[in-house]
Amino acid sequence: MKRFVIVCFLITLLFDSAGQVNKYGVPLVKTYSTQITQGSEQNWCIARDIFGNMYFGNQERGVIRYDGTKWSSIQVRNNPRIFSLAADNNGIVYVGGAFEFGYLQPDEKGEPEYISLAERVDSIPDIKVIWSIEVVDGKVLFLGPKFIYVYDVAGDSLSEIDLLPFNIIDAFRLVNINGKLIIADNVAGLFELNGTSITPMNGGDYFKRKVCIFLLPYDESRMLIGTYFDGLFLYDYNTGIVRDNFIDERLNNRLKTANIYGGAKISEDLFAIGTTNQEGVLVVDKTGKLVYQLTVGTSDLIDDSVHAMFCDSESDSELWVATYGFLNKVYFNVPITKFSEKQGIEYGLNDIALFKGNLYLSSDAGILKSYVDNNNIRFRKITGTEGQFIPLEVIKTTSDEYLLSSSLAGLLQVFENGAVKKRDSTSIILPRYETKTFETKEILQSSVEQNVLFLGLNQGGVAVVKDDGGNWFFLNRILGFPGSISSMVEKKEGGLWVISDDPSALYNMTFNKQDTSYTRYGSEKGVPETELFSMLFVNGELYVATAMGILRYDKSNDLFKADNTVTGGLSEGINSQNIFLDSDGDILLSGIDNRIFEMLCRQTPGGIQAYRGVLNLLPNVPLLDIMESEGRIYLTKSKTLYVLDKDRLLPDSTRVNTRFASITVGSDSVVIKGSFHSHLDDHRRLPSFSSPSASIPEYSYDMNGITFEWTTPYFIEELQTEYSYKLEGYDKEWSDWEGISFGFTTEAIYSKKEYTNLPYGHYTFNVRSRTLTGLEGNELRYEFIILKPWYATILAFVGYALAAVLLIWGIISYYTRRLKNENIRLEGIVRERTAVVVKQKEELESSIHYAKRIQMALLPSQSILNDNIKENFILFRPRDIVSGDFYWMTKKGDRLYIVAADCTGHGVPGAFMSLLGMSFIDEIIDKEAAPSANYVLNQLRLHVTESLKQSGGDDEAKDGMDMGMLVLDYSSKHIEFSGAYNPCFRVRKLTEEELLNYKENSEEMPDGSMSNGKYLLETIYASKMPIGISSRMNEEFVFYDWSLERGIAYYLFSDGYIDQFGGAHGRKFMKKNFKRLILEIQDHPMDRQRDLLEKNLIDWMGPSPQIDDILVLGIRT
Repeated sequence: MKRFVIVCFLITLLFDSAGQVNKYGVPLVKTYSTQITQGSEQNWCIARDIFGNMYFGNQERGVIRYDGTKWSSIQVRNNPRIFSLAADNNGIVYVGGAFEFGYLQPDEKGEPEYISLAERVDSIPDIKVIWSIEVVDGKVLFLGPKFIYVYDVAGDSLSEIDLLPFNIIDAFRLVNINGKLIIADNVAGLFELNGTSITPMNGGDYFKRKVCIFLLPYDESRMLIGTYFDGLFLYDYNTGIVRDNFIDERLNNRLKTANIYGGAKISEDLFAIGTTNQEGVLVVDKTGKLVYQLTVGTSDLIDDSVHAMFCDSESDSELWVATYGFLNKVYFNVPITKFSEKQGIEYGLNDIALFKGNLYLSSDAGILKSYVDNNNIRFRKITGTEGQFIPLEVIKTTSDEYLLSSSLAGLLQVFENGAVKKRDSTSIILPRYETKTFETKEILQSSVEQNVLFLGLNQGGVAVVKDDGGNWFFLNRILGFPGSISSMVEKKEGGLWVISDDPSALYNMTFNKQDTSYTRYGSEKGVPETELFSMLFVNGELYVATAMGILRYDKSNDLFKADNTVTGGLSEGINSQNIFLDSDGDILLSGIDNRIFEMLCRQTPGGIQAYRGVLNLLPNVPLLDIMESEGRIYLTKSKTLYVLDKDRLLPDSTRVNTRFASITVGSDSVVIKGSFHSHLDDHRRLPSFSSPSASIPEYSYDMNGITFEWTTPYFIEELQTEYSYKLEGYDKEWSDWEGISFGFTTEAIYSKKEYTNLPYGHYTFNVRSRTLTGLEGNELRYEFIILKPWYATILAFVGYALAAVLLIWGIISYYTRRLKNENIRLEGIVRERTAVVVKQKEELESSIHYAKRIQMALLPSQSILNDNIKENFILFRPRDIVSGDFYWMTKKGDRLYIVAADCTGHGVPGAFMSLLGMSFIDEIIDKEAAPSANYVLNQLRLHVTESLKQSGGDDEAKDGMDMGMLVLDYSSKHIEFSGAYNPCFRVRKLTEEELLNYKENSEEMPDGSMSNGKYLLETIYASKMPIGISSRMNEEFVFYDWSLERGIAYYLFSDGYIDQFGGAHGRKFMKKNFKRLILEIQDHPMDRQRDLLEKNLIDWMGPSPQIDDILVLGIRT
């Protein structure tokens, strides 16, 4: 009897296992709400054009289009509900809806526009609804309940096929399967369309009164038919045989209740079925077995009611699913699935183990075990496991098999029947001097002696215990390791390699009969002073993953050497953390470069083949544990268990298509806005990837600015696609890789590059793209010519020459006659007046130049900065010979004072004021021992107002100066700032935590700060009052004080740079652009920054004159 019960139990297990859904988790899902798509809640059909753009037939807003960056709506005549979409090989999308049908084409600028064909029909009420569209042999077939409307593309003509003579009462679907055009009628069943002839299909009457929602190709002679009320069928259209038991009867009954409303072929072996009532999306294989089910309760879908589905199985695209209020992408084309909160994982995960056919997870709140719930894999916490558990290992001794884990309370055994047993002083035979519990971080079962367990403790080294038939004996404890044990591996000959942390260290442990010894391996043994993470043996050799790459142990020399050959060299210098060897001898590495990454390194005859690809879809959080089973790799990250189908982790050579979204020349002359196109005839246009014109476009010189926008219709994390660009003939190098930007409403913005003031010449703009999954795009190119300005043409130069000759001849003729008569008198007058003018000019210029020498002599030497701050620059460009801007610095004791000031006026008046300012500052600092920055400004204001006799009267001049002052105190390691109107910019690198908060959008924030994703520029605001008379004389100037940190850049400046006019439109440079420029040059040393600032200024000014004195001073501590 007992044997019978066991057999029945095993049969039940096998049955449940065979019926498991989502056995390896659920696919990744991305959802788009109506706030993003700009459509109403319901979308009834989906299509994709040859360029990759997606189209969605919407309930109220026409056709929704998504090009990989932006969503847009295309209005359809009379705004009908859109029930059918189809695309041809020319890039034209055909549209069908209630009492309306037509197509989308580019308008004259390239934006999609709708062209109605329904208006050509004599009786529009006869159209009713266009349920299906098929494009066949240059003709487009629009299926309504009573008619098929046939559009001949070549002839631009429309004809009709009346369905009633063929006994078709209520036609609902028209599909092309294996070259057969099949009509599904809700009343009469299935028919085949040949030209204008329609015949019933063999066995097609079986589907009378069955609403056929989808018909999908199954093989060469069969199709899969999903019906609204009657479930799923497999139909052989050659023999007429219909199988109504293709799927399990219970599943089919569920489909009948849930109502099928969508279907798509995902691959040769998988079919997706969408339902309208709670069942969501079901995926069956070619045998009819249910392998996936996506609902609100099992996946990231937000709604279960499916209205439409689309998947291009031939191009391995994602599955698009339209549900109420959402458009969803399901990544069936990605070999990654997951178990998460929807499967009962509510806590942070640590380790994973497979024990007796079940998955076990150690978490921050207990140990979770997988179970089958309604044929779905779920997880629940094992009773008696409370608190954080980290290590989790399957232990198989000579007499028992169990799971072993540890928490703060000590060791815990978990048995197959769910029982748990604590292992402490009551169940381990311990010496009196030993602790009662073992708080363990790592567990390792000995391969040399099966019953021996090594316990890497959180504190206290390594403990060795023995499980002798359920009786546990304490054997040894090896002390002397600081911190906790983070990794252990056993040597073939016995003994351990051990990594401990805090500080990170590597030990070689040897067990002898008399004693246990261990040796720390440091820099003298080739182990660098850096973090050590994990270890493994590959082909008998020990490898260690470190923050600087991978080390290999050279046993013959007892040394570690950097050796990254197991990763093909890709881990060299990279923070390598988790390293795992699978049963195929391949390496899975997790580490950090710009983000946390995972990489699979395969052993191939040609060497190591490294693959990241879709692994970049894994979240940017630490990988805590890895396990392999049945050709799949399991990864624990945060609160999610990811499953990788290793057989599908293959390099992909597919190239994505990046295209221009718009090109604008000059200020507003649009070349394209949407797509290039060619003309089919006077009113029809066909979209194209590139300009159909064979000639290179030429633009006049007054339109020598050009702006490009582009996008990539690739939909696996499309908003993380990056681009690099170069304008041949202008740019020397390719730009850095840049991601997509976002507007204030979080809407994605097209990647963009604007060029202004281009010289005349021949140019080619190139764009390269790369997706998050590592795919590269076909290089996008646009060639154009900027013509010479009229004054630089050959004809203009000929005119100049003729005009010059005529002018010279006229002048000579005129003055020859006149000068002969008045030569003597005029020569005398000219000599006399010339002498006076020359003398006055020389005296004036001599005075001004002498004033410049005085001013320059009073300006402090830059060597004061060089002696105290290695990284510094001063960009000083007076508008006239002398300047109203000045810089000043001095070292007094351990305090370095640095000033950048802008006096009222420029030229000689400004210079006098600058001399006054320098003199007063020198006097104030000299009198005091260590005056603070704001004290100097307060005193300077008093000196200026007293010396200029300013009382605040309405008729007196408001002379004064704006100023910023930095004080570096090397004794207290602080830096001070105070300012009068002039702020200070403080620039530093972002911390790892800040990298998550700041995006690379270079937009100014409300507090005046700005980030480019790598550096943060902070604006240190000055007081809104001058050094001079004002209404706020009783207020003190602001004072800031920070710790003096290395690597921080500070910038003082006047308003000359920011207010300089230039650019394509003759506008001011503006402070926001100045901030962006400061961020862009941060990777350069300070002297190079000065050159870049000056070059940018010159480029910006162009032919415009300098309008003010310019001063920019920068230091880096």
